[in-house]
Amino acid sequence: MDKTVYSVSQLNKHNKRLLESSLGVIWIEGEVSNFSRPASGHWYFTLKDASSQIRCAMFKQSNLSLRFIPENGMLLTLKAKVTIYEPSGSYQLICQYAELGGDGKILKDYEELKNKLELEGLFNQEIKKPLPAFPETIGIISSATGAALQDILQVIRRRAPTINIIVYASSVQGQQALPELINGIDYFSQNSSIECIILARGGGSLEDLNVFNQEALARKVYHCPIPIISAIGHETDVTICDFVADIRAATPSVAGELISPDQQQWLAWIEQTQEKLHELIIKNINQKRQNIKFLRTQIVHPKNQLQTMQQQLDDYAQRLETSIKHLLINKKQNHKICHLQLIQHQPKNKIAQLKQKNETIKHLLLEAIKDQINERKNTLKQKANSLNLLSPLNTLSRGYALITEDKNNKVVSSIEQISEGAMINVQLSDGKVKAKVL
Repeated sequence: MDKTVYSVSQLNKHNKRLLESSLGVIWIEGEVSNFSRPASGHWYFTLKDASSQIRCAMFKQSNLSLRFIPENGMLLTLKAKVTIYEPSGSYQLICQYAELGGDGKILKDYEELKNKLELEGLFNQEIKKPLPAFPETIGIISSATGAALQDILQVIRRRAPTINIIVYASSVQGQQALPELINGIDYFSQNSSIECIILARGGGSLEDLNVFNQEALARKVYHCPIPIISAIGHETDVTICDFVADIRAATPSVAGELISPDQQQWLAWIEQTQEKLHELIIKNINQKRQNIKFLRTQIVHPKNQLQTMQQQLDDYAQRLETSIKHLLINKKQNHKICHLQLIQHQPKNKIAQLKQKNETIKHLLLEAIKDQINERKNTLKQKANSLNLLSPLNTLSRGYALITEDKNNKVVSSIEQISEGAMINVQLSDGKVKAKVL
């Protein structure tokens, strides 16, 4: 028998080839432990489950594409190649891709969708539709056999048994749940009698409730024209549908309370209101009676009222007569004044007045002219006397004579001015004499 002896290195290489060729790339899920991240950027950790573990390596060129860094205790789903690390002879996984596994992936998808829809405004309180105060018909989308439906029915029957309830049976987990829940919303949206929809299921794990974190269902809830109450799981369970719905109920029982007015409370309120209304009516009737009683004291008998009105009428007639008399007297006086003014302004009287005025002016003018003439005569006489005193003729009357040359009438004041035989004029007081000088 041929005896083949392998070295340790040969055996490890052989086993490595067998392992890589037989398994190749696989998907595996487990919990992270002993996670380390040296300066090289590579990741090293152990992947384990309840009873086993395996070493893993994820090199830098692979982990750069991930949007999270693993932590100890985190559940991961890995795409990895099974191989053997030859120096130590231990087999390991070389990871090519990693995603959160189990609840971790659900939480990651949950947060991403929540942030996306919140940025789009699907959670805004301003767009939430109010619940009807006294609904007549409501729709419930839930599992027909689940405790959540029974809790809601029990609360509504106790608080408001008159509400008509239509149940749309739907799966609330699993692959078939999403289309059935969407169909239920569409069914009630087309029913005009439905005033509110309750979307309900009992508690469960994150995976059980994951259908209520799906984008398609969230958008269907948002666009539903009927108010929707989201009653998913327990009080601590919060789904995307809770944020998108018009109101979130902590539990299915709370949803029943939100949509159903408490009949006993309303009956008590109605009785109190009825008593208050009765008191107000009695008070109002008594007040009206007092008003009527007071008005009766203010009513005047028609006969007395007629006499008063007749007396007022006589008073008004007398005032009117007096006013007319005063008005006529005033009009007559105004007429007389106007007549006198008219007479004064007649053309005949005006002409006579103007003639009289003209005669007066004429007389005054003649008197003024006479006074002016006399004044001028006196002035002239005074000036004539003054002139006469200065006149040469006055000197001539006393025996003097004025001699002028005959040719040029030049006054001769010296004998040197005339020669023998010259003709001269001699002016005397009463005439002129022409003479010849001898």
